[in-house]
Amino acid sequence: MKTFNDLEEAVIGLTDDPVSQTKRWVYDYNKCIEVLISKGETEQDAIDWVDYNIVGSYYGKDTPIIMYRNDLYIKP
Repeated sequence: MKTFNDLEEAVIGLTDDPVSQTKRWVYDYNKCIEVLISKGETEQDAIDWVDYNIVGSYYGKDTPIIMYRNDLYIKP
């Protein structure tokens, strides 16, 4: 299963993907941002990094799932 380094605190669960027949980690989008902010990133840099490197990436059939629990860091 693919994981994102240094974002373990943002993992909120695990799911079975019946299509790819794999287990996939589920990450909370907001928690990813908050972890990066806690490590010294600015809010905007954290958002940009997550959007490009996590949301905008595909790592094969075991790519983690991103869950949005609210729109705290989502900008229109």
